[in-house]
Amino acid sequence: MRTFISLLSVVLFASVTLIASGQTIVVIQPFDNAALAVNSTNYSPAVDLNYYQPWDFTYALQVQCTNLTSTNACGIVALSYELSNNNVDYLASSNIVTGLSFTNSPTSGGKGFYQFDAGKSRYIRFKAIVTQTNCWFSGWLAIQ
Repeated sequence: MRTFISLLSVVLFASVTLIASGQTIVVIQPFDNAALAVNSTNYSPAVDLNYYQPWDFTYALQVQCTNLTSTNACGIVALSYELSNNNVDYLASSNIVTGLSFTNSPTSGGKGFYQFDAGKSRYIRFKAIVTQTNCWFSGWLAIQ
């Protein structure tokens, strides 16, 4: 009986180790210090999720936005994601944040951390709409 319990413990430990190794968190940058113009709609490149094989389809997106000029003009970014299975038609979309405000200071404002459950899809891309002033925009997406 002890041999059976020991063998079962080894099998369970090996299974848990294999499953945990497939749950690595990968961080990619859909927006890498992109210059976004005022009153513009900007799309990130599409991310092929088949390459990352998410464990689930819950993501975390960290963003940073600063003014392009040296004035203290405040700007606002609305950020959303769009989903597709054919990388042509992006038919499913949802807001992440509608009023991320920023100035020309990288230390005050213009930063956010958002978690969202996008649901299953092959491709995801992000849309940023900028109002009031131009900006530099960066985003780091965590995929597990």
